[in-house]
Amino acid sequence: MSMNRVWNGLNVLTPRLGLTYTSANVMLPIQNRLFSHMSCNLDAVKPNIKLLAKLRQETQVSMTKAKEALVKSENDYEKALEWLQEDAIASGAKKAEKLAGRTASEGLVALVLNNSTSEFGTTSTGALVDLSCETDFVSRNELFQQLATRISSTALLLGQDVAPNSSEVFKAINEASLESLQNAPLMPHPSSTEAAIEGTVQEGIAETIGKLGENIVLRRVAVSTGVSNESGEKLITSGYIHGGDQNTGKIGALVVLGVAEKLEQSEELQKFARQLARQVVGFNPKYLSESLAIVPEDVPRQEFLEQNVLLNQGFMMGGGSVQEVVENYSKTLNSKVRILDFVRYEVGEGIEKPVAVDFREEVMNQLKK
Repeated sequence: MSMNRVWNGLNVLTPRLGLTYTSANVMLPIQNRLFSHMSCNLDAVKPNIKLLAKLRQETQVSMTKAKEALVKSENDYEKALEWLQEDAIASGAKKAEKLAGRTASEGLVALVLNNSTSEFGTTSTGALVDLSCETDFVSRNELFQQLATRISSTALLLGQDVAPNSSEVFKAINEASLESLQNAPLMPHPSSTEAAIEGTVQEGIAETIGKLGENIVLRRVAVSTGVSNESGEKLITSGYIHGGDQNTGKIGALVVLGVAEKLEQSEELQKFARQLARQVVGFNPKYLSESLAIVPEDVPRQEFLEQNVLLNQGFMMGGGSVQEVVENYSKTLNSKVRILDFVRYEVGEGIEKPVAVDFREEVMNQLKK
């Protein structure tokens, strides 16, 4: 539209509206706005095509979001990545707040183990994480799987800082403080060669919620201790995951053995501990020993103990009860071995799933009223 047409329009409209004007008080603001708009268009940053393609390939964000990141960062690729990270966390936090009330009864159990030998001795620790989402579809997403294993890596590396022994009695496995863990820096995926740490565990969860669009809840975390007990036993930790790969699945277990002597057969002990973890996953014991068991009055005692006490269960690979197998294994090693503790997590246990609504039945019931 030309300036003359604007001026002519004003000549017609302002008398009808009862307004007065001068060329200075009318035309100057219009000219300023036009020149400002033209200046902005001339100075606007256009996203670099090659950087745009690279950014989308690396981050999987939409075209619009990738363009916005490059424009905001003036085509500085590293700054664009930082902007996307901050934007993802912010938008994820908003979405997490909206989805917080939705039931998350699916998910994954993630296991990470550390069995390493150095000049200071052998370290054998493990962490088990129960991370929930709303659907099995999302639990099979690679982003969700990586988040679960990164959280378990974080719990493992921080160890007693997030999972202290809160009781006076020594415990080989402790529940982690979810608050402490969520505020901790999210460590890289175990298989990752990158050492970069980006944000906290809570921010990682929020970012994943923003990308996947489902409520995600960190339900529980268990960490084994690397510190010997008062008996000075060497601790051996192993675990087992069922229903997935070696890091994530639907059921998982940690088992810690105590060994009286410093033995060279660490690999053999690891294998034995793993077999016991498989026993825990498959047979779902509730107690380690009879002394800890609470037997209901209306159930035969012996039957209950054989089903629910780990040491009383028949060993899945034969050879008698778990107690008998451990004792025989101790004789083979010529050193006392005992099970100190175990923990078992199963996805969705203890969560009441919402009842699916039959819409046809609901409509029919409404019509009958």
